[in-house]
Amino acid sequence: MSSPIAQASLAAGPTDTRFYSPQLDGLRFLAALLVFIHHGPPLPILDAVKPYGWAGVDMFLSISAFLITRLILLEHERTGGFSLRSFYIRRALRIWPLYLTYATAVCILTLVAGVLDARLAGAWWLSHISFTNNVMTAIKGYSPVVFSSHLWTISLEEQAYLIMPLLLAAFIQGGKRPLNAMLFCLGGIIVLILARSGLVLIGAPHPFIWVLPLRSDAFLLGALAAILTQQHRRIATPGLFAAGVLLVATLPLFPPIDQADSYQVFGYTVLALGCTSIVLASERSDVARRTLGCAPLRYLGKISYGIYVYHLAAIVASMRALQHFGITSGPAIFVAALCLTVATAALSYRILERPFLLLKGRYTLVRSRPA
Repeated sequence: MSSPIAQASLAAGPTDTRFYSPQLDGLRFLAALLVFIHHGPPLPILDAVKPYGWAGVDMFLSISAFLITRLILLEHERTGGFSLRSFYIRRALRIWPLYLTYATAVCILTLVAGVLDARLAGAWWLSHISFTNNVMTAIKGYSPVVFSSHLWTISLEEQAYLIMPLLLAAFIQGGKRPLNAMLFCLGGIIVLILARSGLVLIGAPHPFIWVLPLRSDAFLLGALAAILTQQHRRIATPGLFAAGVLLVATLPLFPPIDQADSYQVFGYTVLALGCTSIVLASERSDVARRTLGCAPLRYLGKISYGIYVYHLAAIVASMRALQHFGITSGPAIFVAALCLTVATAALSYRILERPFLLLKGRYTLVRSRPA
């Protein structure tokens, strides 16, 4: 067997093969929408959802782990190797342009507005460009930089992207045995649960567990789902989807996530199981392909990264603009903020993100979503 990180596999250049599940783009938008609802102004019909919209983050993590693992395994299957260098370049081209531009802009805005002095604004900016913002948040609390308190998730994902292909290389070199993957995933989750238990027992304050890789259950289970489904194609998708929804629906039964309680120990695992079940069922379902994969949701999923990054700024901008005209209605602000978020994300995708995404083709062997 050739080395799983063999650079020689790039010699033939990109192939015409493609792995793309449009329904997962639709699901990605719904995850972003959940986060928007969580942070956004109140909307009566969504009152029951708003306190738990943060679960959209775990859905994002599960989708990302699933897709990255599938693409790496397909690259190895079709070429006999996979390139770590190309993987990291693709991730940089996807994440860095928007993230670093936005993080730098809000840090400058914070400094100009006098919210923070140059020392503190610079410290938070350095945490962004080094992708350690989640560590800074765990130590110091949420970022005081305007419109940036949600950006710790990008650092968390980048840390996962650094480690995941190395673990997958080891899995491939071990013969791609599903049992090994299952044992590693089980062991990883046990370690995470034990670590979270210790932190809860000593009263570690929120958001320490929340923002660190201690909540990596979704990454582990999303990757495991991709490994298992590559070998076992037949899945009872309706039952799996229902089970996933039921697991996610257990959120209201537990204490709030910001309390040092048992849910901080087991809740991430329960939620990750639910999200991964929904991802897996959606990826294999013709019904999901026709609904979540329809053109409007597919497009919104394509720009969902921008929707996530810009949504806090858009909410505040919409609120202040409407209040200037005497409009304080929650539904009006919600609709305006959502429209502004989508419009900003669409413009950003076209002008800032897409030029870099087109460069990804030079480093891609298994193509996914067209840019």
